[in-house]
Amino acid sequence: MYRLRWFLGLVAVVLLFVAGCSSDSGETSDDAESAEDNTGAAATANAEEIYSGNCASCHGGNLEGGMGPSLETVGANMSESEIADVIQNGRGQMPAMSQLQDDEVQELASWLAEKK
Repeated sequence: MYRLRWFLGLVAVVLLFVAGCSSDSGETSDDAESAEDNTGAAATANAEEIYSGNCASCHGGNLEGGMGPSLETVGANMSESEIADVIQNGRGQMPAMSQLQDDEVQELASWLAEKK
């Protein structure tokens, strides 16, 4: 009797382990695409918020320029990594944006690189 309980307990544990390791996340490909679209929209909104709070005073609320140059087509002239470098280290009269976290710099650079 003891062996039967032990064996059934072991089987139950193995089944629970196998069920927990299942790779089926329950998401269909449509769910994954929808989640990706929402993430992209959130990243754009976040990048715009970062821009408004840190860049718009010099580069204009609509990227049109002002004290700083226009950024409306910055992605046509600079790569994402070049834009990130300017944000982090500054250039000419532009100071380094050291108050931004690395992920914020990357989001902002990615968003600006799309402006062509």
